Amino acid sequence: MAGKLDDMIAPDERVVYRARYGFRDALTNLLLISAWIGVIWVAVNWPVGFEPWDTYFLLSLISGFGAFETWRAFTKTSVVTDRRFLYKAGFINPKVHDIALSEIEGVACYPNVLWFRQGTIRVRAGETITRRLVPDAENTCRAIRTEAGLPQPPPLARKVIVWAWLNTVFVMAVTLSFMVGILYQVTLAYVWPATDAPLLEVLHDFVLLPSMIGAALIGVVVSTALAVTVARIFLSVNEASQLIYLAYAYQSGIKWLGSLTRGHVWFAERFLSLLYGQTIRCEESE
Repeated sequence: MAGKLDDMIAPDERVVYRARYGFRDALTNLLLISAWIGVIWVAVNWPVGFEPWDTYFLLSLISGFGAFETWRAFTKTSVVTDRRFLYKAGFINPKVHDIALSEIEGVACYPNVLWFRQGTIRVRAGETITRRLVPDAENTCRAIRTEAGLPQPPPLARKVIVWAWLNTVFVMAVTLSFMVGILYQVTLAYVWPATDAPLLEVLHDFVLLPSMIGAALIGVVVSTALAVTVARIFLSVNEASQLIYLAYAYQSGIKWLGSLTRGHVWFAERFLSLLYGQTIRCEESE
């Protein structure tokens, strides 16, 4: 997998750091995936109880999603030399970035708290290049900064990473619970007369999607407000800023999804600022 990058390295070029996804990382991430999917599953289905097939569906969901995320991670490799940053992503038609260290103006790393030793890297070299789910992203960024002569930011507090994980899982669980609740209520409201009134079937479909979207937005707002309120008790101002910083790991390359994520981060920043009585903000890039 790394052969293509190795072929690009000159004989007199020194490899400083190499990062790839290992089997220990894969096992750790599978356990993490199992944990947060299990927590979310229980939160969403607890009010209605469990059926025997639910367990098999949950195991299939964990296995399928875990296998997909592991495969995606295994297709990524990065190499830092004394001259360049090389990064490859993809298997069938891999995309390779070859960036000279002399061209790098700044590099930012946003660890992904849902996955072990992965994160988002943004490199400024004329344009901003964003790579997601990069293996060992933090150490890769440190190696780039060292070789490029850039300052090293202070490390993130482990307590903040734990809180970010708890907050993320909590927001996901509450949001899905709101959506499932709305789905159940709307379905229940229109199921009994549907066979006698075809128009109600159309009305059901017309009402369902806006209701689900509205429930998702309400769930995100309510759960985020609750999560950061609890975090306010345990985190200092600097740690709260780091909590916001970690949220940028989930910025998406899809325009509409990226806009929703930025809106969510903006709300968290403003709510935390209100709770702390001062501005809590973290710039997206260094």
